[in-house]
Amino acid sequence: MTNVEDSPVGYSMDPKEQLQADKQMRQQQEQMVGIFHSHTATAAYPSPVDVSLAISPDVSYVLVSLKDQRHPELKSYRIDGARITPEDVVVGTG
Repeated sequence: MTNVEDSPVGYSMDPKEQLQADKQMRQQQEQMVGIFHSHTATAAYPSPVDVSLAISPDVSYVLVSLKDQRHPELKSYRIDGARITPEDVVVGTG
């Protein structure tokens, strides 16, 4: 998705792209299971903005911190209101 804020510190998905992706998923009988984005200067933990924009407790919010670009950090959470629950992440090669 295009970040319509065009900012390294904030993001907003392009509403037209969001609608198109949702329509395509429905047509293919698919369901969104996760939302992924990076934090360029902070830890891989949901920010207050991430929490306020969370759309469903059934979706994984996968965050990659690029604060230390030599050692990116990947974490995943479920967000239910103000409750943030870490999820295990398993990265496989196939």
